Amino acid sequence: MVNPVDQTLLGQGGLITRAQSIRLGLSSKQITGRLKSGKWTRVGRGVYRLTNSPVTPTQRIHAATMSTCGLASHASAAELWGLDLFTKPKPAVTVAFGRRIRHAETLDVTVHHTRHWDLVSAASIKQQGVPCTGIEHTIIDCGLLVPKVGVIRLGDQAVRRSLTTWDRIEMSLDEIAFGRPGASNVRAAIHQQRIHNCPVPLSDFSRLVFQLLVDNGLPRPELEYAPVDEHGGPLLQLDLAWPQLSKAIECDGWQFHATRSDHQRDKSRRNALKARGWSILEITWADYAKRPKELVELVRRFLAV
Repeated sequence: MVNPVDQTLLGQGGLITRAQSIRLGLSSKQITGRLKSGKWTRVGRGVYRLTNSPVTPTQRIHAATMSTCGLASHASAAELWGLDLFTKPKPAVTVAFGRRIRHAETLDVTVHHTRHWDLVSAASIKQQGVPCTGIEHTIIDCGLLVPKVGVIRLGDQAVRRSLTTWDRIEMSLDEIAFGRPGASNVRAAIHQQRIHNCPVPLSDFSRLVFQLLVDNGLPRPELEYAPVDEHGGPLLQLDLAWPQLSKAIECDGWQFHATRSDHQRDKSRRNALKARGWSILEITWADYAKRPKELVELVRRFLAV
């Protein structure tokens, strides 16, 4: 039978606090003994790790929340929610305004303070076993870290997965925006969604190309446009399209096609669309990532023809 202390360690990814240990029956002497023997390792103020447990990014974030009594937030919360924008972010937590964290440096954690702790904590949730900010607050917080296009990408990912809607993000922003760093980036992202009524693209790649073209003064394309045949059935859902010109861009990349057969089926449908007078420009991730200026000029010429 697993004892309560080991059960708690197992349920918390190999972590336990001093307060939990004492509540579960360990004495200060027993805790010290486990630390001296190397069975436990101190990872923060009043937080210990089972030494032979694997050290993971999630465990680091969890240890930071346990040591500060805060919530994982910003890029850390985005990672817990599965939003793909940040690479190996430094653990970040949010605590109530005025709460002093004297040991943040030893934890190697970024501590943010909020005057809206009641709102933030009420919307908090556990992701991968770690208490973190709700999805709307996470996206809003990330406005401090990324420009407008980054906020749009995070919002798109969350909406695609039915985690939230742009309306809910806007409502949360209205509640907590006053004097909030990064709020202007979130407001600009929401404004773009509202004024142009943009659908959420099926991939980040489409959104990035869309933004690149618009930011360089090219005519705004329609996202996820679906031309129809003579019977009113959709021929193909195009990544970016200018219907009035019968021109479109398809953002090709194997990561955006489930299987090779899907890729081949898309090719066949594109050919059928070309036979109806459409011109389709196929671009790759390398075109966007390595040659963005050349890509803009290529599309400018494509639309002018």
